[in-house]
Amino acid sequence: MSKRAGFGQFFALKAAALTVLVGVSAQVNANDQEQYVPADALFYYGTGRSIPAEHMFAIVPDFNLTPKMAGSEENAEAFEQYMSLIKNMSEHMAKWGIDDQIQMSMYTVGLQPVMRLSLKDHAKFEASLIALEKENDITAVASKRGDVSIRFYPANEISALAGQYNEDNEETAAEDSAVEQPEAAEQLDSKKGLLVANDGRDIIISLIFTDIADESLIDSLVGINKPSKSIVDSGKLKDLRKKWAYGDEFAGFIDIEQIAATLTDSESATAKELAALLSEPQAQAMLGMMRSEPCRSEVSALAGSWPMIVTGLRKFDVSEKEVVTDSHLA
Repeated sequence: MSKRAGFGQFFALKAAALTVLVGVSAQVNANDQEQYVPADALFYYGTGRSIPAEHMFAIVPDFNLTPKMAGSEENAEAFEQYMSLIKNMSEHMAKWGIDDQIQMSMYTVGLQPVMRLSLKDHAKFEASLIALEKENDITAVASKRGDVSIRFYPANEISALAGQYNEDNEETAAEDSAVEQPEAAEQLDSKKGLLVANDGRDIIISLIFTDIADESLIDSLVGINKPSKSIVDSGKLKDLRKKWAYGDEFAGFIDIEQIAATLTDSESATAKELAALLSEPQAQAMLGMMRSEPCRSEVSALAGSWPMIVTGLRKFDVSEKEVVTDSHLA
């Protein structure tokens, strides 16, 4: 297996799951993923219970992407591999130890995006992940916090892998070489990157783009520290499903008011995180302007008139003959 195919397979498994984050089942076997979602999450998308994988992937359309449609033969080939992966998803999920009764949640902790995916076999997942690292010459920083196994891939490791994808593209390589690269010591000390963890029940994936000053953020991302108030405690998710008639198969939102508060406030933890992230003087100046009057009041008022974007499933029935859906967006 090529390096590109190997590491791509891992992310394709996740991408495929994101593509078909819908379904229904008479079997209810939910874990407590929603307890890890902060009430002030900027967005949330998830299933409220476990769903058979065969139902989730039944909705994926079966079509081919021609080079003309894709823009290149390489893109068409990549799409064909992706569709092949979906069609044989059960086999790949079994290899990775992913539960065939899927539950998934996507949300934010502060500014960091997090995804939880139900896990069946902890040992299989760890073995497959380590094998994939070896195939792709990727170095992970491994650690154990409580019952959670954590593997962290610094940004420079991910960048190196991305560079391998372009090794046959001379023009791209020339452009990359012209960009000033950080010193090796800075790369090795990087606290930005990809975190992949598992607590024996869920795979936890987070893209970290805020330098971690302490380990409390890691504990929050992997669920060692649960939020003081979750999306369940606040009643936010229950109210969303009730108001818009969404089932527990799939529901989600983007919280416009919370995003506006992060931009205009300066006191909340997420607002401070944003200020620390925007280190460039021009970005800092723009953020300062948004946090001053009258801009702050105007942004807050606009958000108040459009507080959320919501989406969910009101119906999803799978049978041997057809798939019937009633999706909603408001």
